[in-house]
Amino acid sequence: MKQLFKRLAAGCAALAFTVCAALPALAAPKIDTATAVNDTAGVLSQDTEIYVNNITIALQDSCGAQIGVYTVDHIGNNTMEGYAYDVLNQWGLGDAQKDNGVLLLLAPGDDDYYLRRNLQGKYSVAGCLYTQAKYNGDDFSDRVTIIYGHNMTNGSMFGMLEDTYSNPEDFEKYSDIRVYLPKEEKHYRVVAAVPYSDLHIMEQFGRFEIDEDVLNFEKFICDSKETGAVYNRQWEPNRKDKLLILATCQKGNYKRRYIIVAKLIDEANF
Repeated sequence: MKQLFKRLAAGCAALAFTVCAALPALAAPKIDTATAVNDTAGVLSQDTEIYVNNITIALQDSCGAQIGVYTVDHIGNNTMEGYAYDVLNQWGLGDAQKDNGVLLLLAPGDDDYYLRRNLQGKYSVAGCLYTQAKYNGDDFSDRVTIIYGHNMTNGSMFGMLEDTYSNPEDFEKYSDIRVYLPKEEKHYRVVAAVPYSDLHIMEQFGRFEIDEDVLNFEKFICDSKETGAVYNRQWEPNRKDKLLILATCQKGNYKRRYIIVAKLIDEANF
C-alpha cells in the first residue's frame, strides 16, 4: 500500500463531487501517487486539497484505508465505473486484500447532473434515469435517444434490465416500452438486448447525425457475437428507424454496458 505524502496544515472546505458519463476518448492522465489529490482539471482550491490530504492521512493512520480525489475535464469514451476503476487501480489506493481504497471522481466538463442526484437535486447513490443534454433533446425526437440508469443491486433504476431481457421469454413478455410526454405518447418495441463495450455509443456512431449512422449501429448490434445477446428475429435494420436505448452497467463487470435497443413503432398526441 502506497503511503500518501504528508504535507500542509489542516484546512477546511466543502466538497461536491459528481461522477460523469463519457465524451470523446481520452486516457487517464498520469497520476501522482504521493498525494491524496490529483486535480488535473484544475478546479480545486488549495484549502480543499489541504483538507482532503489531512483527512486521508488521519484515516490511513487509524485504519489503513485511503481516499483519493481525482479531477479531469472529461472521462472519454468510457463508462463512469470503468474509468474510475482504472484510476483507482493505477493509483493503488488502499490495500487490495482489504479492499479499503476509495476514489472520488470529479469530471466538471461532462453532462451528468442526475447521475448521483434525485429529482429534488439531492445526493442519491441511485441517482435518476437521465439523458445527456449534449446529445438529446427532451422530446424524444432525435434519431436515437439514450436513457442512462444505474444497475442497482436492489433492482431499482435499471437494476432489473439485464436479468429480465437476457431471458428470451421475458424479452418477449416485456417487449413494449411506452414513453409518456406532456402532450404525446411514444410506443417502442424492444428489438435487441446486448452486452456492450465501454465505448460511448453517441460518439462511436457519429452522434447519429445522419440516417446512415443509425443503419451502421443497427447492423453492428445484429452482428454482435456477445454471449447473452437476445434479439427479435423479425427485426430488420432500417436507416429510417428511430431508436430508444436503455443503458446501464453490466452485472459483474462495471467496465462494460448492457443495453436495450427499441425502435419507435407508433406515437400519438393527447
